Amino acid sequence: MKCRSISRRSFLAGLAAACAACGLHSSGVCAAPREGALPILMFHKVCDHPRRPEEISPGQLARLFDLIWQQGFAPCNVRDMLLGRIDAVLPKGRKALGITVDDAHPSVIHASTEHQQAATARSFVDIFADSAKRAGLAPRATFFLSGQRSFGGKRGLAGVLDQLASLPGLECGYHTRNHPKMTGWGYQQTRRALEEQMGDFKAQNVFERIPRILAWPYGLPPADDGVRALEDLDFLGAMLAFPGVREAKYTSLPVARYSPAGLLSPRFHIPRVNIGAYIYAPQGGIAPRKSRSSSARTPSSAGGRP
Repeated sequence: MKCRSISRRSFLAGLAAACAACGLHSSGVCAAPREGALPILMFHKVCDHPRRPEEISPGQLARLFDLIWQQGFAPCNVRDMLLGRIDAVLPKGRKALGITVDDAHPSVIHASTEHQQAATARSFVDIFADSAKRAGLAPRATFFLSGQRSFGGKRGLAGVLDQLASLPGLECGYHTRNHPKMTGWGYQQTRRALEEQMGDFKAQNVFERIPRILAWPYGLPPADDGVRALEDLDFLGAMLAFPGVREAKYTSLPVARYSPAGLLSPRFHIPRVNIGAYIYAPQGGIAPRKSRSSSARTPSSAGGRP
């Protein structure tokens, strides 16, 4: 299926949808968020000519971050949420916003001059860090790794972690080696998939540098018995994925909940919103309607994946 490029009009509509995900009105005026609300955004790939819901251009990404910071938000990572340290890392007067990136595409770390598949002159990390710095904020985010050669490049995963060490708020987590749909999986099948990626990290001598947090592939958790495998392997938590803003029945976007003591949402079912909502236009403030384009499907049906 061929998806259209994101037009300026669609991008501006997408900004409104993203604002809704962050607890803002579509007009860009800051709305009073519910106490303890924690919206979490999910990104995938940066490219110069985005054509799928999981893609975003460098200019779009920079504008989105600038808008978010202007509305009083500050970024946090997943361990901040799970370890109850959000209030400790938030600057005074700011509201928490989770930033996550799935799949370890080369564009997250590399520019096109460093890796051919990066497809853009500026990486997600560069754009995110520069935007946060201009706002006087520390970049904090979680990158979920899939595949055996996460991010690609000659330095390997250990080299990437060395690079990220200069920005201590950036961390990596698990997303499985092969990115399977785990719906209905039981204990043994789920545990085997997790131990497989653990083995990859041990082989690359980075096992102790990757916190045990997981983004479910496609945002879909296994059966309750499969979730128990995470507990037995000492995982802190796991992330879901809301696939995009598509159906009229959704009048608001899912957010996690937290308190100074830690996360209030179930720790293995933490909701996120895919920034693929960019291809949808708002209707009635925060309930976006389907785009006219044939690309107005969930990322999984459009060939994308959380």
